[in-house]
Amino acid sequence: MTNFRFALKVLSETKTGFGYVVRKEIWPGFNYEVWTIADGDEDTNWVVSELESMAESAKSPAEMLTCYTASGDWIGDLETAKYLCEEKGIAPVHPVPIPKGALRPCSIGFCERDQKWYGWSHRAISGFGILSVVKRGDCAYQPVDRDDFGREMLAFFVGNDSNYLNCSFRHAVNADGVSGVEINATYSEAVPNQRLRGSPYVLFRPYPEKFGRGEWVAETLEDARQMAVDFAESVS
Repeated sequence: MTNFRFALKVLSETKTGFGYVVRKEIWPGFNYEVWTIADGDEDTNWVVSELESMAESAKSPAEMLTCYTASGDWIGDLETAKYLCEEKGIAPVHPVPIPKGALRPCSIGFCERDQKWYGWSHRAISGFGILSVVKRGDCAYQPVDRDDFGREMLAFFVGNDSNYLNCSFRHAVNADGVSGVEINATYSEAVPNQRLRGSPYVLFRPYPEKFGRGEWVAETLEDARQMAVDFAESVS
């Protein structure tokens, strides 16, 4: 389901020379709940009190600077827009068309200077051009089928970690009827938490909506764009 965001009021709008627009907006407050995690502990109760205060203030409308493309797609805050558009020379876009006002920032963009498509999230950014290569283990790697997906999930979640023994995966269906892979392992004696040692580790991951190309080379800029999309989805 797509979330939507709407400013209660746009106070000002400034067009920059780098292809993005800065708006000063009034945003609606957001409701948060703080659950008491301990009683009788002075330090813990102080933290909870601070969180409650922050949550209460977050319910009130707030003035914010937010940035958009010239066509109105959301980029993010001013720091993000400056980095992407000014420092990197990227023109941000959405991987696919989305409804106006959707709570989803642009996650890919083209840099004319570099002749590269970039993909990013709050965690990482990477550029792809003609002859860029995606190999197994790269963030932009997309499994080619169900077995390949199982191997990828096994490597990602347990890999060569000494905390796990007898690692394997199997194709399974969870309690909600969703198909995917189930990762199975046994916690080793190396696990810091003694209570876990010797107990089973089980994790279910649903299959992706579509599979990818595995290891491949970008022969065109359109290929490079797809690599950027795959990267952005992986690090989101």
